[in-house]
Amino acid sequence: MKSYIVSIVITSIIIALTELILPHGKLKSVVRTVFSLTLLVTMISPLSNDEFIQSVPSFKQEVEQNITNPYYVNEYFEDRLEIYYQTLFKNQLLKSDLVTEDIIVEIDNMQICKVKIFLSNLVIPENNLHIDNNVIAKYVANVLQIDVSKVEIYA
Repeated sequence: MKSYIVSIVITSIIIALTELILPHGKLKSVVRTVFSLTLLVTMISPLSNDEFIQSVPSFKQEVEQNITNPYYVNEYFEDRLEIYYQTLFKNQLLKSDLVTEDIIVEIDNMQICKVKIFLSNLVIPENNLHIDNNVIAKYVANVLQIDVSKVEIYA
């Protein structure tokens, strides 16, 4: 592998030097083409070497292993489902005049475990001494049509 890298570096240096030395004209373009082909052959040559092929892990094998691995498939679809629900919930809350800074949906076994909602435009009347997150969580759960125990509000 070391000799492969050295041969690429040497070929590149020779190409750079010939670019500097040769005058402009037809000869320079011919020499440039020849050296470019030489660099290409130098870069491709290890591909025919069995040791090189065996040292590089096969992308196809890796993909096949991941596809047949149920954990990978489940994780992939859960990630997509989280993105879907985040977008859906953000739009539903926006229709109810609740602007969110961020929504984090946690999914396990294709079921919603927890929805963390960070509200940004919460207006509390002055006569209220504190924010009651339970009331807000019930309202948000009603808007999103999910169980209140799965909703966490951060205001």
